[in-house]
Amino acid sequence: MTEAFDRVSVALVCGVAGVGKSALASAFASRWPALVVRTDLTGDSLAELVDDTRRLLSAPGGPAVGPVEARLRALAEPIDAAAGLWLIDDLHRLAPSDRRLLFRVLGQTLRRGRVLAMSRERVGMDAGGPDHAELRLDGLGDTDARRLWLLLDELYGPADGFEVALCRS
Repeated sequence: MTEAFDRVSVALVCGVAGVGKSALASAFASRWPALVVRTDLTGDSLAELVDDTRRLLSAPGGPAVGPVEARLRALAEPIDAAAGLWLIDDLHRLAPSDRRLLFRVLGQTLRRGRVLAMSRERVGMDAGGPDHAELRLDGLGDTDARRLWLLLDELYGPADGFEVALCRS
């Protein structure tokens, strides 16, 4: 991710539920040398995401008004000025068009600041839009999963159900 952020200002970690996207992002954020703001998407509205993040940043003047794209650009200013990192969890809750708008606006606006989003789905790119980095986390293969299961058996005691767990993952 560090190498990706040398090239782009917006990155996505995607994968199935429970694969460790949020944990990876939190570990990365714990080493970020400047401002870190984390927003967990609870609704499906880009406007709501922007307003929730503004409140977390205690941006002056309360929630902005006007078109969501302009509000998003205004929100990016304090993050960029602080060379901050904005973590957005559960990006898949937004409509695909809102995800692309978010990435396009932030990719065009941020110079020093960065955005790391976690999602169960990819974002896709608009033609002519700024690049972003994507890291896809997949489940463990059979051999690695068996090795992890054995380590967990040592830690917590033997357990049945490996084959079922592997199928579900």
